[in-house]
Amino acid sequence: MIKNKLSNKKGFTLIELMVSISIFTMVAIVALGAIITIIDANRKARTLSTIMNNLNFSVESMTRSVKTGSEIKNVMESSFEVKAIDFYAEDTGSEVFPRKWITYRKKGDAIERCDGTESAPSTNKCFPITSDQIKITYLGFYATGELPTDSTTQPRIRIVIEGETKTQIRGTGSKFKIQTTVSQRKLDR
Repeated sequence: MIKNKLSNKKGFTLIELMVSISIFTMVAIVALGAIITIIDANRKARTLSTIMNNLNFSVESMTRSVKTGSEIKNVMESSFEVKAIDFYAEDTGSEVFPRKWITYRKKGDAIERCDGTESAPSTNKCFPITSDQIKITYLGFYATGELPTDSTTQPRIRIVIEGETKTQIRGTGSKFKIQTTVSQRKLDR
């Protein structure tokens, strides 16, 4: 009688239980691997986005300064590319606030902005405008158009920047090449 009661009970055998646990473990490992890959891809994308936003801000700042500046010097004097651009800031200057002399150039792995005064451009205070996660390999300025004294056509300046991103995350670096064209808001006369 006791044997009949035990044989009528339904349940899993030890082998069925081990097989189901093994299958569940394999599915869980595959799912966990996919989740880890998605998290890693998201982290890489966020890092690159942050770096490129910094570069975009730097280029925007540079083009805005050039657009509102005046008397661009070394680019207009050359028909070839130059490695730096010098000009006066937008303000007209006075005895209290002398005209600000601005230079953009490549220094090391960064784009650097130098601020000085009209009377002493050699006393420039320089600081990088790009993040240390960006390695600038090339910065060039090209002038097109005629000088304003010869024509009413405002010259344009093409800015070319090449570089690559540097991160601690393996496999996230990428190379880039940016070109933008700027013309001043008002004619130099």
